[in-house]
Amino acid sequence: MKAGLAHHWQSNNDATVWTFYLRKGVRFHNGKTMTAVDVKRTFERVRNEVGESYWQLVNLVDIILLADDIVQFKFSAPEPLFVRYVVDAKYVIVDCDVEFDEIHWVGTGAFQVTESTDTTFKLAAFDDYYGLRPMIDEVVYYLVDDWKVVSGLLNPADYGNHDYVKKKHTFPGAEFIISNLKRPTIIQQPFVRSALYHVIDTRVYDGIGGIPASHYDSRDSAVRRDKTLAQAQKKLNQANYQGEPVVLATLSHSKEAEELSKWIQRRAKKIGLNMEIIYYNFATDYYTEFLEKNADLVMLADIPMNLDEFAYIEFVSSPTLLVQRMLTPSLLEQLQYLIFLFKQTENEKDRHLIYLKIDNWLIKQNILFYTTHAVREIYVHHFLVNEGYQYDYKNAWKMPEINN
Repeated sequence: MKAGLAHHWQSNNDATVWTFYLRKGVRFHNGKTMTAVDVKRTFERVRNEVGESYWQLVNLVDIILLADDIVQFKFSAPEPLFVRYVVDAKYVIVDCDVEFDEIHWVGTGAFQVTESTDTTFKLAAFDDYYGLRPMIDEVVYYLVDDWKVVSGLLNPADYGNHDYVKKKHTFPGAEFIISNLKRPTIIQQPFVRSALYHVIDTRVYDGIGGIPASHYDSRDSAVRRDKTLAQAQKKLNQANYQGEPVVLATLSHSKEAEELSKWIQRRAKKIGLNMEIIYYNFATDYYTEFLEKNADLVMLADIPMNLDEFAYIEFVSSPTLLVQRMLTPSLLEQLQYLIFLFKQTENEKDRHLIYLKIDNWLIKQNILFYTTHAVREIYVHHFLVNEGYQYDYKNAWKMPEINN
């Protein structure tokens, strides 16, 4: 952990009280000076938006302003990892006197939003940034739906510019299919889900756009060689299956998801499993009860903001994500206990073991079926080549050539 808006922090012995000492003279993008009030109201806004059941704030009792530059958080139970939670993107400190707008943030960062439309997003360097001013003055993102246009934008040959290089990115997180155990259909039958485990075998899928996945984190995934259609048929016979439909929900706007769904449907048909495909729109259907009511299986991907084991805990803990939404109350109770163990574990190695325990628990019950870790070829300017998955535009620069 590195100092940022807080130059120091400390907790009491049982980690139920955390105190943060804020850097003085930090300015928001509108020129206002940041104080502890902005920190408190930012956390209160997040808690109000996601509800007190949210896993990072579930034990939060009070936020106390000890001074303009000192803020204290009190919890009803030990929170040894709270200092890690506060760096989550959702807790970016914003000006509390300005109504929050998730498109036009009034924050304290190195860049500020200057334009945000359906197709363009512009960031400009913030001259009053409390850290080192970015060397790049402006960053522009373009959102383009037509792949032909995208190909032209990303092809360095079209520019005659050799500063771009092609790289393969393995995206963090995973693509997956999850069982809806709240729906009183044939998906409740363990042998049917076991048959699906053998049917969903991306090792033999020609259209795979990445690496076959067996866990959430690609570093833990290994090729599962025990999957066969013969085993799928055996499990289906054990279920005394009578042709009941299994409904798979797929994103309506994703051609790749549609093709994978149809391939799984064809595989299911080979063993006599009746699979129906329905389509859902993420913007209009995901945050409703559409999936819970209409789907036995849901296909989606989780691409996290965080690149550590906290990404996974977010995946299984957030009430808006599918793991929490698709489990029965008794299974949720078991999951919450494992999450509690994770939150009380300060050692990174031990936390990783708990993450694997949770993941294996979901996998062995055939609640989660991981399909792939997405890999994409992209063109990247050489400024950014060594920055990994997340780029730090503050440090991106190219030395000018000097002609002798």
